Amino acid sequence: MINNGTGQPYLKAPRQTSEGWYRMNSAVIEKPGFDGEADIEELPFPDDDLNIIGRIAWFTQHFPGVKKGSYNTFTDSYYASLDDIWAGIKYWINLAGLIPIQRIEGNTLYTTIYSIDGKQEISSAVPLSPEKETSQGFGSNLTYMRRYSICTMLNIVESTDDDGNAAERARQETTSAKKAIKLMENVAQGPGAALKYWLSLGDYYKRNGVFKTLNNHQKGELRKALIDARERDEKDQLSEYVRQIVDCVMRDDDLGMKQLSEEMTIDEKYAVYLELTTDISTKAKELVSRK
Repeated sequence: MINNGTGQPYLKAPRQTSEGWYRMNSAVIEKPGFDGEADIEELPFPDDDLNIIGRIAWFTQHFPGVKKGSYNTFTDSYYASLDDIWAGIKYWINLAGLIPIQRIEGNTLYTTIYSIDGKQEISSAVPLSPEKETSQGFGSNLTYMRRYSICTMLNIVESTDDDGNAAERARQETTSAKKAIKLMENVAQGPGAALKYWLSLGDYYKRNGVFKTLNNHQKGELRKALIDARERDEKDQLSEYVRQIVDCVMRDDDLGMKQLSEEMTIDEKYAVYLELTTDISTKAKELVSRK
């Protein structure tokens, strides 16, 4: 029975070493062939007397890599989560005769890799420094450091960052929160100021980032201000159309009147003509239809 493409080994019969613990002689693995068919290869274990550096080198040479099984909506990409990494390496560190252990002491994460006989070890210590002093911020930073500590010590290359983006997310959230405060100050000044600052925030995604930081009451106030500003702009535009139409009628400018007629929507024409006197509207229509 072969591996069915999972990349995980099938193990052969165990044996007992001089140290009294059990291992396997070799593993049967499946590797893709050049013709698309699977090649079956027997992988020998490292020698019993190999030191811990040699075992890590053996792991690095034979480890097929980590599957990126998690999706990051922030970067729109797949990445290997901490669970993905542990699921990917657990068979191979056993084959290499390695035991990795991670623990926290104070604000420091310690990662230690032992040889399976317990006689050798290699360790790293990294400080934990969350962007936010919250349980969520601490958890994000801890996950990040656990992933990168074990990957660094085992020479696992994992190019796509997920928790590393937490720092960038925190920075953007802080920036959005500051802009939200400024936005509500402009809302208090009136619809015109609110609309001007709202548009200055940038494209839809940047404005949406600020909008999400508002509470429900603030969102309601912002919506009302933007609607009022739009209605005011529409009224101002209609007033300008009325002024231009009157000007065309007074100058008997049929060309200018035709250009205005093409520029206005049907709804705008209807609203504008309601503002005109009967004489002006009749003359304007005559100018538009003039040959």
